[in-house]
Amino acid sequence: MGQDREKTETPDQALERIQREVAELRAEVDAHARKMARILRGDLTGETAFLSRSPEEIAEVLAHGRAM
Repeated sequence: MGQDREKTETPDQALERIQREVAELRAEVDAHARKMARILRGDLTGETAFLSRSPEEIAEVLAHGRAM
């Protein structure tokens, strides 16, 4: 599919497509970073401090971040 697109896209169209894709990825990363920050602050779990969590809970939060 990428090769077909390369044959029909002008350089300007390719640049616009890449810029759109980068913007979408940045938005996803920003949303994920905000969510992880809320988790670390305890906003999504009702806990007041991340450090009050057990080592297992901390590992789970960190693993979830890597999986995203």
